[in-house]
Amino acid sequence: LQEIINWVNPSVEEIHAVLVLLAIRALGKSKFVLCQVPSHNRRPESAVLYLVEFSSNVVPSIKELSAKGLTLVKMALQLHEAFNFAQMLQGENVPANVAQLQELVSKQGERAIRFYVLFLLGFMSGLEAGSGSRFLTAQRAENVIEAIGMLQHLMDSTPRGIYWAYLCARARALNLPRQTPEDLVLIRAACLMRIHPEDNCFNQLVTAWNRLGEAEKQTLTNHFLADGIDEVAFVFEFLPDCVANAMKNPIVTLLGLLEVLEELLQTLQPAVAMNPDLKDAKIINVDLADMSEFISCVQNHFVFETCVSRCKIRFAGRRAHCEMTGGNWGRIHEADSDLTSLAYCVRDVMQRQQTVESHLSKLHRFVAPKAPATFSI
Repeated sequence: LQEIINWVNPSVEEIHAVLVLLAIRALGKSKFVLCQVPSHNRRPESAVLYLVEFSSNVVPSIKELSAKGLTLVKMALQLHEAFNFAQMLQGENVPANVAQLQELVSKQGERAIRFYVLFLLGFMSGLEAGSGSRFLTAQRAENVIEAIGMLQHLMDSTPRGIYWAYLCARARALNLPRQTPEDLVLIRAACLMRIHPEDNCFNQLVTAWNRLGEAEKQTLTNHFLADGIDEVAFVFEFLPDCVANAMKNPIVTLLGLLEVLEELLQTLQPAVAMNPDLKDAKIINVDLADMSEFISCVQNHFVFETCVSRCKIRFAGRRAHCEMTGGNWGRIHEADSDLTSLAYCVRDVMQRQQTVESHLSKLHRFVAPKAPATFSI
């Protein structure tokens, strides 16, 4: 951490600016504030930028900043709006988000990324409040330092290189393989699960993954490896919360969540293709906050397994919101019955059969004898 601060080399003016930013940034998450700003400014960072620009009486601390300090505060908010550092730590975003950060920094100058790193250290240290730094423990600090180390090379590396170098560093820390595409998918999933080296959760992930059908694995692999640069990528916001709630709810389970995510992807892909506003979009952010809450409440496995059919996908610009609707919320207290359990078992057996058939087909192609050559005279 000291090496990072030495690299930033902040002036007194910059320290003052970052303290003001840390003091006002939480206003962007206040529902009371958000309902009073224009609808297109209701994302956290955009809301704070609006307050700084047009309602300085709400954030009087900015009046004490120098012109340079105020500029740095605005630049940091713009960077954080384009690139959510916490999402990178959890494998939630994609390489295209790093490319967006790279493009902004190229316009704003190197000082912008150094000030942004100073801001990141400040807000990461203050998470969960309390005495000292309750969130940024020695263990978590290693991840933060690793990720910031990658951002220090923002202007001399590729977005893909920075993104996957960080995830591979996480794999080394967790002692995970990283040779095949499937390995990379599981690494990213492990970050979404917030796995620590002493956890035994990775085995649960591998078990759940191996129980998926081949078609489901392929859909999820394409999703987790999409970079948003050459191919369309969905950034599932609040997916780590969905994973955490799924692992706490024995009705849902990690396997159930992976199956539902695959079905959600199958629903989103044609919806995006038919939306003229998303014709040239490479990154689509999908808000899963509603699904996260639903996962923590639902008490019937079959209701959860079929929830996507009762969801409504609402698009606003290049963002989508997965709304669970009353059709799902009205069934969260349905108890698991023999009939719903049987329905799930039948589906599980069918998926296993498809997996076996797929393996047998591959084996047959591999060992099938070639037809003898024929000769004509």
